Amino acid sequence: MTVREAVDKLEEAFRKLIGADTEALKLVANECCWEELFDVLRKRSNASNLMRWICENICEKISLNNGWSLFIRAWREGLVQFKDFSSVVYDVHRLRPERWLEAPAELRKDAIYELFERRPGEPFESIRHAHASGGQVLVPPIGYIPDVSVRRFREMVQASGDTESLALIDELIQERKAACLVAVHHSSSRPLVLTSAERELVARLFSLARQGGFRSAPLPPIHLSYELPPIFLAYPELEEDGQEREEDTPIPRDRQRGRPETMSIEELLGCYQADASQITLWVRGIRWFARRLGKDEEMLRAVVLVHELGHWIMHRLTKAGVEEWPLSLYKLTHEDLHECWAQLQTWYVGRAVGGAFQATFADLNKHQPAAYRVWERFQSVPPVRAFSALEFLRRLPWPARLQDWESRVQ
Repeated sequence: MTVREAVDKLEEAFRKLIGADTEALKLVANECCWEELFDVLRKRSNASNLMRWICENICEKISLNNGWSLFIRAWREGLVQFKDFSSVVYDVHRLRPERWLEAPAELRKDAIYELFERRPGEPFESIRHAHASGGQVLVPPIGYIPDVSVRRFREMVQASGDTESLALIDELIQERKAACLVAVHHSSSRPLVLTSAERELVARLFSLARQGGFRSAPLPPIHLSYELPPIFLAYPELEEDGQEREEDTPIPRDRQRGRPETMSIEELLGCYQADASQITLWVRGIRWFARRLGKDEEMLRAVVLVHELGHWIMHRLTKAGVEEWPLSLYKLTHEDLHECWAQLQTWYVGRAVGGAFQATFADLNKHQPAAYRVWERFQSVPPVRAFSALEFLRRLPWPARLQDWESRVQ
C-alpha cells in the first residue's frame, strides 16, 4: 500500500464516519512517510480536518507518542490548527519525556491546562458530576486530591527537565489546594438536602407509621459527614485499598490486624445519635462501600438514610397516648432489637418500592453482622403489628430485649 492509497482509505472512512483502516493508520504513523503524507494532504480540500482525524486515530489506536509527534509536525507545516490540539492528544500524561519536549512552549502550556480541565481531581470531579446531575454540590474537607493522570504527568514533565512546565503544574495544584481550603471553611459536614427520591422514601416510612396510628413529625437534623467513619479508624487499610501508600511513614502498619469479616451500618455508613436526636451519614464510607458492592452511591445513601430514620422513628415518633421512648431506656435497649426494628422498616420500604433500592438493601444486608439480620425472622409481621409492639416496648420499665418484641408480634 502506498501513502496515497492509505490516505484515500482514511479519507473514505472519515467521510463515511466509519472506523479507520488499521493498516493504513500504521503506514502513515511511520515517521519515514510523513513528508509524503504532507504532500498528499496539501492537495486535498479537507486537509486540516482529515489530518486532525488521522492524528486522533493514531493516538488512540496505534501510538500516542507517534500521534503527538505527527500533530506537532503537521502544525508546523500549517496542516492543522493550534485549537485542534486538545481533541487530538487526550492521555498526554502517557507521553515519553523526549516526545513532550518536541512541542513548542505554547502548545505545552495548552496541554497542561487541558489536562487539568479534563482530569480535575477531587473534589472538583464530584462537584462537576453534581452540577451535571442536578444534585447537591458539596466540598468535602479533605483537601485537593490530584487525579492520578495529573500525578503521572507531573512525573513525566519532571523527567523531561522542562522546569517551566513543571512550575505551571505546581502552580495549578497549589491554586486548587487553596480553593478547597477556602470552600470548606474548616467544616467537616453539611446538612443533607433531600432529593425527590429521598423525600418519597421518607413519605413511605411515615405511611407505615400512620398505619399504626403514629403521627408524622419534622425530620431530625441530617448531616453528610466527610470525617472518617469508625471502621476506617480501626482498619485504615480498608480505605487505602487500590491507593498508593507512603511507605516512609514513621509508624509501621500492624500486619497482624487482619480485616473485619462484617461491617455494620453504624460503623461504616451512618448512625443515629439519640442524645442529640440527629443522623450522620458518612460520605467516605458510603462512597467506598458503593464501589465495593458495585452499587449506585446515591441509592446506597438512600438505604442508609431509611435505616437511620427507622432508629429515629423507634425513639421519637409519637401518637396519642404514646410518648417518646425515655432516652436512658432507649439507649440501654439491646442492639439486636434496635437493628431488627431499623432493618425491618427498611425492608418494608424496599418491598413497596422494589427496583434498585430493594436490590441495594439486599446486597448490603449480606455484609452485616448477625444483629442486623435478625429482622429476617419477622418478615411476615405486618407494619400495624410492628408499631403496636413498639407501643408496648416503650411502656416497659426496663431496657427492652428482643424476646419482649418477639412476644408481641408472634
